[in-house]
Amino acid sequence: MIRRIVPVTVLLLVAVLPLIATATSASMAPRAAAALAAVDSPARRDDGRLLVWVFYRDKGLSGAPLAMALEQLAAELSPRVIARRARVRGADVLPVDAGDLPVHPSYLGAARAVGAELRHTSRWLNAASFLVTDAQLQRLADRPEVARIDLVATTRRPAPPLEPLLPEAVVGPKDKSAAADRTWDYGGSLQAIQQLNVEAVHALGLTGADVVVGILDTGFRTTHEALRHIPVLDAWDFVDGDPIVDEEETDPSGSRNHGTMTLSNVAAHRPGRMISPGFGVSVLLARTEHLTEEVPAEEDNWVAGLEWAEANGADIISSSLGYIDWYEFEDLDGNTAVTTRAADQAAARGLLVVTSAGNDRLTTGSLIAPADADSVITVGAVDNDGLVAWFSSPGPTADGRIKPDVAARGVSNTVANPNDDRGYGTASGTSFSCPLISGVAALVLERAPQLTPIQVREALRQTASQPGAPDNDLGWGVVDAYAAVTWFGPVFGHTPQRDTESTSGPYAVGTFITARAGLGAAPPQLLWRVDAGNWQTVELMPTGGGPVSWIADIPGQPNGTTVDYYLTGTDAENVTVTDPVRAPSRRHSFVVGPDTTPPVISHFPVGNQTLYVWPPLLSCTADDNLGVAGVDLHFRLNGGLEQGPYPLVDFGDGVWSLVFPLTVDEIAAGDRLTYDLTVRDQAALANTTSTGTRTMDIIAMDTRDTTLVDPTSYPVPDDDPTGVYGQVVLGAGAGGEIWNLSVDIDLVHPDVGELRAELVSPLGTHVMLHNRSGAGTADLAGNWPATLTVDGPGDLDDFRGESSEGLWLLYIYDEVAGQTGTLQGWSLNLTYIDEVSTAGDVVPGPGDRLLPNVPNPFNPRTGIRFELARGGRTRLAVYDLRGMLVRDLLDEELAAGLYRRVWDGRDRHGRTVGSGIYLYRLVTPDGAVRQRKMTLLR
Repeated sequence: MIRRIVPVTVLLLVAVLPLIATATSASMAPRAAAALAAVDSPARRDDGRLLVWVFYRDKGLSGAPLAMALEQLAAELSPRVIARRARVRGADVLPVDAGDLPVHPSYLGAARAVGAELRHTSRWLNAASFLVTDAQLQRLADRPEVARIDLVATTRRPAPPLEPLLPEAVVGPKDKSAAADRTWDYGGSLQAIQQLNVEAVHALGLTGADVVVGILDTGFRTTHEALRHIPVLDAWDFVDGDPIVDEEETDPSGSRNHGTMTLSNVAAHRPGRMISPGFGVSVLLARTEHLTEEVPAEEDNWVAGLEWAEANGADIISSSLGYIDWYEFEDLDGNTAVTTRAADQAAARGLLVVTSAGNDRLTTGSLIAPADADSVITVGAVDNDGLVAWFSSPGPTADGRIKPDVAARGVSNTVANPNDDRGYGTASGTSFSCPLISGVAALVLERAPQLTPIQVREALRQTASQPGAPDNDLGWGVVDAYAAVTWFGPVFGHTPQRDTESTSGPYAVGTFITARAGLGAAPPQLLWRVDAGNWQTVELMPTGGGPVSWIADIPGQPNGTTVDYYLTGTDAENVTVTDPVRAPSRRHSFVVGPDTTPPVISHFPVGNQTLYVWPPLLSCTADDNLGVAGVDLHFRLNGGLEQGPYPLVDFGDGVWSLVFPLTVDEIAAGDRLTYDLTVRDQAALANTTSTGTRTMDIIAMDTRDTTLVDPTSYPVPDDDPTGVYGQVVLGAGAGGEIWNLSVDIDLVHPDVGELRAELVSPLGTHVMLHNRSGAGTADLAGNWPATLTVDGPGDLDDFRGESSEGLWLLYIYDEVAGQTGTLQGWSLNLTYIDEVSTAGDVVPGPGDRLLPNVPNPFNPRTGIRFELARGGRTRLAVYDLRGMLVRDLLDEELAAGLYRRVWDGRDRHGRTVGSGIYLYRLVTPDGAVRQRKMTLLR
């Protein structure tokens, strides 16, 4: 439970006189003294006042009253804050110290008495910020309780612009988690996610759940479609002193921009558009800055926000802000800047602070505070190739420590548009690499919540891309989220138990366990309970099949029993991890007893077919609480006898498929097939579920033939790699999708073994018809494929499904010196498909339509047609059967009309995908989704 703590000065209910020191006048920091002496100082406000820190000598308490105040304060902490502080202080130590006591009320009263205007107080720094005139400042300096006075550091800088929305890249970085199934469609975030290897962590089920991230920034708009799922536990505006953190009418325009964009890089979740590493976190939102050129960002707001978030139970602080005005490089020593000192105080209380390195590589060439803090994670920026960004501030600190600690993408990061709840854009800066790492840190803490801030930093550093040679550009390198998450604690490889009908047991619970540091002395354990009763503990035992394989038994249970269980283990560094994480609040469960729960089956009908695309591939997904025993096909041809069962093949992960068991010779146009798929579970008395009867008609297909002739004679130059080409053109509207083609050629040359002939389609498909075969043979005359063999690479079938309309080129290359030749003529013979009826499959009408792809099955490409009844934003994409994005085919504004796109069987990285069933999904301008299946057969 997180209790709201409103950021006001707390008056301790302790009657005690303050301890007034007898010291001389306060120390005036040189920069404060300089500002006081200069009437035109840039530190002055428009009214001439200065914003200063007043640091006090003590808390005004000692002895028994001090102890009483600490006990009272400890009793007011939430259990969450106590647990977090215990990570670094120990469970047996009082979770508070004098640094947690507020500035003594009498000290603040004395400042008000001289006319100073209080802005914020800091418990940890024992300080307060005031707006003062010169006379008031002098009087404060003479107060005996005041130790030191300094300016409140500020900075003036424009918020980073929202860059124009860019199309998703076709080519991305190497997928470091290729072994893991794509868990989500990451949209524009994919490259940043892959660079950090976050996919593999999400595949473990980790999202940052149960972790609280405090974000210190400008305003926030949380109604955006990618952000509205985030639990906002509390929010406070430290600029205006109210709970409204979105932009208000009186705020400068753009006040919510920066905060909204950084929040989206921590926790956005909108599949197909943007998903960030920690999309399961809860947040505390603190508006601490205007972040406009007109209004300076001020460090006292930041310190107040930090202490507020810590008191409200944050586990992580994500701050993409920094302060450098009034500070010199020598102040960046980890002990001088106010925000730096406050950040280290936060770490001493178990709060992990993640902060931006800054964007000053080409200006000051150094960090910004608090990036120099000893105990924070400072984040630099890289581009998509992992190279340091041109703006990313380098280290070291003034005392010679390496900074930044780690790096993440900060160039053209996808962000939520703060002014459009369905819009997205890109932005650059360490402001956006920082929240990515905050999200990764949340994944680390979700799995091992007892880690200290220093341990989390160690996990990120030691598993990054250059741990053996850290530098002041990237620190320890680009983060590897999966390696960081699994750096501490045992890693379990366990498949949860399914329901069972066996009452005799035992129920064997097996797992693989690995640990970087090795397992601790205590063996890993299985904890189980029956019907929410008391937990029982069993030690896991090695199976003898190797040190990583362990097993334990749960005894048989009577019918109707629900068994909960989880696994736990501790490594040699005393870090304990459970499976599932956060057990026992999360746990595995299974039910004992006769199973009457039917299995679940999902099948998208294949629709009407032509002989051209026969046979279709039937596919479904099936699941059951006991397990699926099998899936069977039954069908009837023209209402005849039922045929089957034909078992579908289990492709794993719940996917079952079968090529329809009739050949093209066994069917004819006008035939009607009815079929159903039935799934059986593993119960003793099997439960079944059927898709119900589906119908497909075999539709007549019309084709047309066209011959395009190029009668021009072309000399073939000797030993010229550029070659010569002939061309033919089929005009728009004169063709269709290619079903078949052949090529006639008449080429005179003394030795065709010196030649290559290559056909290129209007869509850019290349097929090598002749590839220096037939050495010593004269002339190349005949027809591919009737009398001539296609040498390859490629085959004439590669053109199937493409549009026949446009420019076709035939290249001839002579690559050996000595002889010339002549291309005397060539022609292209095309057979293409007219539109076919889709009766019974898609109902024509005024609405949007997604038509069957042609050809289907296909290799290597297929055409997809769709029709829009009205214009607007339209997206067409290809997915695999798990729903993971394979390739975007379009995402743009279209007018009403009929469209066609071709998929070439490649994913978004340009890699050839394997045989199987794929989904193509159309999102129409009104937001409706239409989907079909297609089959790729390599």
